[in-house]
Amino acid sequence: MNDSWGFKIEETDWKGPESVYKKLTREPRFKRHQIMKHWTLAFLLLLDPEGLTQQALGQKKSEDWLPHFLERLDPENALANKMNSLGKQPTRAQVIATAATHFRSRSPLTSLWVIPTTAKATELDIEQADKAIDHIITDRSGEVPLPDNLPWFNAPVKLVTLARFPHFDYLARAYASTKEERYAAAMVRDMLDFVEHVPLSKSVDYHVQVAANLNPWNWVLLQWRVKRWIDVLAHLRASPSLSDEDYLRILNYMWDEVDWLVPHKILGLHNGTLGNASTILYASLQYPEARSASLWQSDSTALLDSFLDTAFYPREFLIELTLGYSEGTLLMCSTMFESLPDTPAKDRISPKLEAIFDAHVGMMKPDRSIPRYGDHGIYDIRDRVLRKGAQLFDRPDLAKIADQSGAKERSDGFQSFPFESNPYYLSGYYAMRNGWDMDAQYLSMDAGPFGTNHQHGDKLSITLSADGAAFIVDPGTSLYTSAEPGPRYDMRLGFLHNVITIDGIDPNTGWDRHYAFDVLENRWVTNPVYDFLEGTYEFRNNLLDAMWRRSVFYVKDDYWILIDAIYGEGEHRVESNLQFMVGNEVQLEDDRAQATAPNGATLDVAEAFGA
Repeated sequence: MNDSWGFKIEETDWKGPESVYKKLTREPRFKRHQIMKHWTLAFLLLLDPEGLTQQALGQKKSEDWLPHFLERLDPENALANKMNSLGKQPTRAQVIATAATHFRSRSPLTSLWVIPTTAKATELDIEQADKAIDHIITDRSGEVPLPDNLPWFNAPVKLVTLARFPHFDYLARAYASTKEERYAAAMVRDMLDFVEHVPLSKSVDYHVQVAANLNPWNWVLLQWRVKRWIDVLAHLRASPSLSDEDYLRILNYMWDEVDWLVPHKILGLHNGTLGNASTILYASLQYPEARSASLWQSDSTALLDSFLDTAFYPREFLIELTLGYSEGTLLMCSTMFESLPDTPAKDRISPKLEAIFDAHVGMMKPDRSIPRYGDHGIYDIRDRVLRKGAQLFDRPDLAKIADQSGAKERSDGFQSFPFESNPYYLSGYYAMRNGWDMDAQYLSMDAGPFGTNHQHGDKLSITLSADGAAFIVDPGTSLYTSAEPGPRYDMRLGFLHNVITIDGIDPNTGWDRHYAFDVLENRWVTNPVYDFLEGTYEFRNNLLDAMWRRSVFYVKDDYWILIDAIYGEGEHRVESNLQFMVGNEVQLEDDRAQATAPNGATLDVAEAFGA
């Protein structure tokens, strides 16, 4: 049975009128009936008048960070032994130097997750880093000039991500490439500014979902801030711009935030929950010296295990049902999984995670991207899914698909996805194909719920590729973060996808189910000769008395037949919308269209019959 332990601080009289001897004893927080181990750690402290005493005596712990930091160290860690070796009268400077040297002298204990130490700066990185020194910060929505005192509690709407420190990405890369201390000094300045002006005590006034520009502890901010700070401290280990005391102050603040996050993390069935858990795990892996590290690791591991059962449809996709977010969340899962020590929990997680990898491979287009249904999309999954899956699960068939453009077969013989006919299936993504090579014929359809977040009006939309060319595509999202209405919002509309509209009404995300509570009613047949798929959409949800059934029959190596059947009464105007890939030349005739791709491949779209 595992026990939860904490430090108990006892103060006893010691020689010297202004000295305090502090003995830290390790005791169980909860009494157990079994035999307990008792530990004594006497590393803090008899402090001389030139050391900690003047600040420590007669003041609350919150007014000096060092006692709080030392209380939180694991008494069984090597750092505790180093502290013990200082003797009974270390000065404050000795304590700080010993602790800081311990952290600064070792390499990161796991690979950096956000800003690798090997990262190289581009010319654009250098340009943006130079501006960030003067608080002109660049994020996806553009450049934003900011005052010397950064507005952590009132960030501009155009830069709602301020408190997750997006500028540290290019500042850290610039520092890694040039070793110019002005970049390091800018990062130290902004971290200390945050530590000074954003005390964790203020978090009681905010819920984690209060708007990000007003709340530094918003769930989309804190997780990235902690990860970036961990990486930046690794980059600045040898920097003279970061003093030992400031290093420990920043580390102490960061540990406080992780401790706060454990009970306050948002528990939702989306990528934000996993982001919070991954931050907690990352801190536990990089800082086993923290007394809370074992709790951090067990908490985040348990959440990852349950997340794969609840936030993903079993063996399928994230219930948000936007493939870009699903793949990105899968990447977070794989990073966490790969970093876990070998435990029964990791053994439980492995087969679930492998099945989800396989589902994303199943939806992969011949060009090794994933269809851009919903917000966002991933253009190349060779490293992130294929090679990573091959590494994690000993899957040479995935590595072969990643490395060989002409690889037509998998070792299991599967082609179209789902890999079996009429499965128990909830997410509603389907892919027809005649092989895994980059010249393969491929058609996908989104025939499931709209998803719980990031939805587009793309119900029954298709994408199509063949002969090394993308022909019919989903537009996805061109600009995600913006203070102004623009492409993200516009591209959610149904008619911009490959769907039908009836009397100007297209599939609407607000009027249909967003979550699948039971197996879908779609029909799906797959075998080596042909595939067949049928899905439906109720326009009645749009206050239009009509139902749309889309069926696709695919004769492998040859052609597709797509049938749109509409059920209802009266006369209506029906439009069929197809979005061709940029660069295709499309010739239109009365009942036919021919698209020619830049590589010379062609797709003929012919109307076979109508009403």
